Amino acid sequence: NFNIITIGLPSSSGRLLLDVTPANSNYIYILSALSSGSFQGIYRSMNGGDNWAKTSGTTDIFDGSGQAWYDLALAVSDTNENEIYTGCLNVWKSSTSGSSFTKLNNWSSPNDAAYTHADIHYLGFHGGKLYCGSDGGVYVSDNGGIAFTDMTSGAQIRQFYKGSVSKQTANNIGSGLQDNGGHAFSNG
Repeated sequence: NFNIITIGLPSSSGRLLLDVTPANSNYIYILSALSSGSFQGIYRSMNGGDNWAKTSGTTDIFDGSGQAWYDLALAVSDTNENEIYTGCLNVWKSSTSGSSFTKLNNWSSPNDAAYTHADIHYLGFHGGKLYCGSDGGVYVSDNGGIAFTDMTSGAQIRQFYKGSVSKQTANNIGSGLQDNGGHAFSNG
């Protein structure tokens, strides 16, 4: 049976994500975005969803992007019910159930240890590791987001928008990728 729960939750939202944790089955988190795609809040229930309270402060964990309609992710640690991770452009971590956040990475710094590509669609814990799925591939961290390993590095699996062959010679080919640059082929 389902009951409509409204107390403590936003009266309207553009998008909601929900996650739970095996660390405490009574804890449920909701990440909410406004219909504009901007950050609305983190909401937590500590009693299996009966009561909710907003736990987030004013930190814009969407980095001002306004694109939560496209990319948005939420994960609760599998060992600590107060530790949550969010993603939109970057990965953010809270050890305080969302009342404060630390930005773990920057999508425009690909050489940093904590780098994940922007446009994060998935965050989740599996076997004690945090996985991130984004427009740039799959990343995994075994140390709470201090460092991520690109699991798809070198794999030729990007989304191509367009490709073209030179009118002068078939030996020259160019293509454009979804937020991942482009490729060129010239004489092998």
